[in-house]
Amino acid sequence: MALTGAGVVTMVLLARYRFMRLVRVELVMYAVFAAYVGLLAYEFRMLRALVNISNCDLGGPSYIPYCAPLG
Repeated sequence: MALTGAGVVTMVLLARYRFMRLVRVELVMYAVFAAYVGLLAYEFRMLRALVNISNCDLGGPSYIPYCAPLG
């Protein structure tokens, strides 16, 4: 985690520079941030599905699982 933090601080300090004279570091920073937000959304979606599965009743005469709604 310290390595990630050091990388973010370095990118913030160098945000006005260009990487290999092609890409501004600021754009790389926004791309990394967007990817991180997408990863968090995906993990929360998986967690919500896991909680929803744990509320399912798998025993019943029709063998169709009943899942209680969240909330």
